[in-house]
Amino acid sequence: MKRVVIVLLAGLVCCGASQADEAADWQKMRRIVPRSYLCRPAVSAIEVDGRLGEKAWRMVPWSQAFLDIEGTVKPLPRFLTRMKMTWDSESLSYWSPNAGTACLGDAYRARLGDLP
Repeated sequence: MKRVVIVLLAGLVCCGASQADEAADWQKMRRIVPRSYLCRPAVSAIEVDGRLGEKAWRMVPWSQAFLDIEGTVKPLPRFLTRMKMTWDSESLSYWSPNAGTACLGDAYRARLGDLP
């Protein structure tokens, strides 16, 4: 009988601490305002070539710079990361420059022999 009471009390203490942690997390999250990006239709056809020289891409606004998911409590990212996105009747187009020193997508394609 004593074991059952001790186990029940331990369970109640753990649940109470868990609920307190959850409440504190929700209080922190109330200050978070999700960012948004208005994806506008393309003004002309987009050629998928990895370049931003076309008028259609020049007319598309940049997103805000990406941040850590926890916001300003974490340090700013080492590299500027942002994107452009637009759409037409056939596709949704997304473009983001790679400011980092490594791009796994290029390395993967190079291994497959798709890149010259």
